[in-house]
Amino acid sequence: DQAYLQWKPTPSVQLAGGKLANPFWMVASSDPVWDQDFNPEGFSQSASALVGGKLRLFVNALQMAVDEDSASTQDQWMLGQQVGLETRLPFQTRIKMAAAYYDWINETDGSFSQAVVLEGNRRGGGGALLNNFGVGEFTAELSAWIGHLPLSIQGTFLKNLAAKDSLTPKED
Repeated sequence: DQAYLQWKPTPSVQLAGGKLANPFWMVASSDPVWDQDFNPEGFSQSASALVGGKLRLFVNALQMAVDEDSASTQDQWMLGQQVGLETRLPFQTRIKMAAAYYDWINETDGSFSQAVVLEGNRRGGGGALLNNFGVGEFTAELSAWIGHLPLSIQGTFLKNLAAKDSLTPKED
């Protein structure tokens, strides 16, 4: 499922290109954006740093081809950036959180090879999406141990920040 080249100039920095593992941190139980087995095709960059011995900061980025169409020069791409932190708290607990923005390029210029024109999102007559996508995401996880039992509370907030207010023109 993967074939890529990876370069690690330092242990905390890596660059990769090809069909690679998803570079974004995501919650373990059920992520609303990414499947656990998703392997994008494109380029990724990741870096992390330990600050003060307790706080780990991390940055992940991905430039991914979403839909390539040989009949068009308007291929669809997703450019994603994620910045986050992880720290340990008292009583063997830890908190990890990240904010991300996934910017879609040319998403309204093609049908994403959609066979059924009106399945899922709102689409026009040619099958192209009627709305832009620029998805903001905030994800957090609080994990702890209760005796020998691990406990994890996870949450994600998503919003399409590039969506049009209305898909129909307003009348004066």
